[in-house]
Amino acid sequence: MTSSYEYPSLLGQDLYDADGDKIGRVHDVYPDPDSGRPEWAAVSTGLFGTRLSLVPLQGTTSTGDGFRVPCTKDQVKDAPHVEPAGRLTDEQKAELRSHYGMSAEAGEDLRKEPIAVERDGRDH
Repeated sequence: MTSSYEYPSLLGQDLYDADGDKIGRVHDVYPDPDSGRPEWAAVSTGLFGTRLSLVPLQGTTSTGDGFRVPCTKDQVKDAPHVEPAGRLTDEQKAELRSHYGMSAEAGEDLRKEPIAVERDGRDH
């Protein structure tokens, strides 16, 4: 059984790609303004963790030592650079959704991954 995480549990956690490669550390989380569910994570990437990349949180699962997202490290590295000021604009979201292969409708992923951030069932 899976359960949704509250987004504060994501902060400071390591984020891994679909292959298990470490992407970086979750610096901030941007919830959907309507539902309050975590929608995007700002991840510190790069040699010294100085670049922030936004990653969709749909289909994210706990790994016990962090969280795994259903995208590749290269996708995150090549993501459009946006500097959100507390909230993402509709244009920024559209650009990010396009980059990650998500539809134009908020929350609908073309890969049909679960929407909620999920737990893998292990006790943490």
